[in-house]
Amino acid sequence: MPGYLKHFTIAYYLQALAPQAMPSENTLSPLQTVAPDVPSTAESLFWLSFAIVTALLLSMRGVEHREYLLEQ
Repeated sequence: MPGYLKHFTIAYYLQALAPQAMPSENTLSPLQTVAPDVPSTAESLFWLSFAIVTALLLSMRGVEHREYLLEQ
């Protein structure tokens, strides 16, 4: 994904809650230490809770506006 689109994924914000150590033998390791691209824990919790609340509200709205056909 392009660099700016990863901010719209849930996996990006889960990185801060479950960090993993990168191998030090990698050729990109100096670049990763200069510019770590992991959001803060507070930012991650905010956006994850926002995503959960939004999904719940949209699902509640979908169920509320659904028309059920009852057999008579």
